Amino acid sequence: MIQRVDGLISENQTNKEIFDYIIKTVSENRSIKLVYIRGKGKVIVVSLFDSAIGLLLAERHLEEDSEFYKFAHQLLLVIHAINHQIATWGSSTKATDEYFLKNRSLFESLFAEYDKRLKDVRKKLLSSC
Repeated sequence: MIQRVDGLISENQTNKEIFDYIIKTVSENRSIKLVYIRGKGKVIVVSLFDSAIGLLLAERHLEEDSEFYKFAHQLLLVIHAINHQIATWGSSTKATDEYFLKNRSLFESLFAEYDKRLKDVRKKLLSSC
């Protein structure tokens, strides 16, 4: 079980790093004058990962309450929304950049909260061994 939680933590950390790279790319786009007019904004093509959280929600292998799983489901929906925006970034760079900036603090807080919850679960599992 600890290995599964470690996998969830690792996946979330990778997703946070990818999201940080998204924000860096958006900032670079916004710093270049006329980038949107010329249609030369940068985009990234890597998607956030969702296999570990998807497995968690499918199997519910952690002995956690429904609130934990409700939060994980909310985060999975956010991951899918981010991935959708990444997929359309090339055709609507300015709108996608604005979407990421508008939702930045929400997404970052969800990743941080999930990390905290997973680390709490890990500690609980270690203490029961």
